[in-house]
Amino acid sequence: MKLLRIGAPGDEQPAVRTGEGRLLDLSSTTSDIDGAFLASDGLDRPRAAVAAGSLPELDPDGLRIGAPVACPGDTVELAVDGLGAQRQTFAQARKAPR
Repeated sequence: MKLLRIGAPGDEQPAVRTGEGRLLDLSSTTSDIDGAFLASDGLDRPRAAVAAGSLPELDPDGLRIGAPVACPGDTVELAVDGLGAQRQTFAQARKAPR
């Protein structure tokens, strides 16, 4: 299950893409996918609705997929680059006097 927002910029509606690739309208479970939605039981409601088969299916033709979260606050970038860190460590070690 992937959460997404579809529609024109500023007029997106919440949706979910199932593991089978179906696009379902989440408007009956939330007005938008935002911080308040994610901080509450937001993920449980779409899961339950998908499992119950109660969400209407959307036709994906011509629909724009927007940002998955409305008005994100702070963003944090995490990168795992072990090889780069190793190269930097070894380069510093080679420069050190012996």
